[in-house]
Amino acid sequence: MRKIKPFLAIVALLIILVQTAKAQTPVSGGIYTNATWTILESPYIVTANVVVFPGVTLTIEPGVTVKFENNTRLEIRQGRIIAIGNINDSIIFTSHVMPPVDGWNIKLNNDSSSTFKYCIFSFSSAAGAISRQTSNINCNLEIKNSSFKNDPVALNTDATQQSYTLIDSCIFKNNTQGAAVNAYVTVDHSNFSNNKLGITISYGTLQNSIIDSNGLTDTTGGVGVYAGMGTLVNNCIIINNDIGIKASTGSSLATFTKNDIENNNYGIILLSIANIHCNKICNNILFDLSYIVTSGNLNADNNYWCTNDLNEISARIYDGYDNVLFGLVNFNPIDTTQCYLSSGIKDNNTDNSLFEVFPNPAFNYINLILPENNFGKIIKVYNLMGQLELISETENVRPEIDISGLNKGVYIIEIISNDKIIRSKFIKQ
Repeated sequence: MRKIKPFLAIVALLIILVQTAKAQTPVSGGIYTNATWTILESPYIVTANVVVFPGVTLTIEPGVTVKFENNTRLEIRQGRIIAIGNINDSIIFTSHVMPPVDGWNIKLNNDSSSTFKYCIFSFSSAAGAISRQTSNINCNLEIKNSSFKNDPVALNTDATQQSYTLIDSCIFKNNTQGAAVNAYVTVDHSNFSNNKLGITISYGTLQNSIIDSNGLTDTTGGVGVYAGMGTLVNNCIIINNDIGIKASTGSSLATFTKNDIENNNYGIILLSIANIHCNKICNNILFDLSYIVTSGNLNADNNYWCTNDLNEISARIYDGYDNVLFGLVNFNPIDTTQCYLSSGIKDNNTDNSLFEVFPNPAFNYINLILPENNFGKIIKVYNLMGQLELISETENVRPEIDISGLNKGVYIIEIISNDKIIRSKFIKQ
């Protein structure tokens, strides 16, 4: 027995070494028939470019990690990729070299309706973690419940009118550029924070999203939302950015409505005429609105400026009264009903220090920090149609509210205490 023990130890060590050696799968070259990358063979190391050929589907299982060597890519050439993780097992795409030098890229080249769900993308190349260009008809791309972090460009898409991109419930954080989505796209219930540039969007819709703290480290003027022609920005919270919204030259078809645009250095900068109505635009540090357009005046009536004093509002707007090269902004009549809330519920929370909601966005629960000197607080949650969704009563100053039964969207939370009403917004993901 004494002689066998060392032998068994050596065998066990060899088994461990063999298992370790098989713990990663190098991939390169063409994929010519349908293939699945499995959790048992993970991580996959892209050692040279991989191409999924026309008509072929690459499926990636939940929990798989894909690592790329420098300057490599996974190209979906008229095929498709189905990468669907779950809330417990995300699919990870990242660099195999740390720190990355040239990064990596997933290139969707006339792909056929690819899908990414519960995926994590990080340390990609300047081409984008995902870049997409297609002239195919009915070629749809869906990206849901995914995060893009520490990428030079997180997402870069372009498509024909017959193709469509949906980005839903995604997080873009700490990227140089969060997303550049330039045609026929809907971005819904997503969060863009701490990027140099949050999102560039043309011919698409950005809605029900939070744009927070973008461009603050960029001395050349970072932007939360850079909007081009045909853009609709609706029902978003746009706060703490260098520039909240910047509308490019030629963006005359852009529409900004029912947004909360506060506490940015500049609220809105317009290089072209745009449609602006039913927004809350106030408390921005330098100007709430800058109109840098030489041809034509701007009608910006029916916005809520957090004051009824016309002189005070005018002082917060940069236009032809400040520089004769530019047109004038008409902001009267002002919104006195706060129509930026679809329901007409007034957001008269004048002391944010008395009322905090976190996390925001939230999934199943929100936590509140309420005033300590009042008792018997009634908590109500409304949807943006003004319909009451939840009601409860508490004496706890830090209650936890179960919102798991709510649909995804933006909600108004109302606290009633000692005849005082304070309100705020939160997003359910």
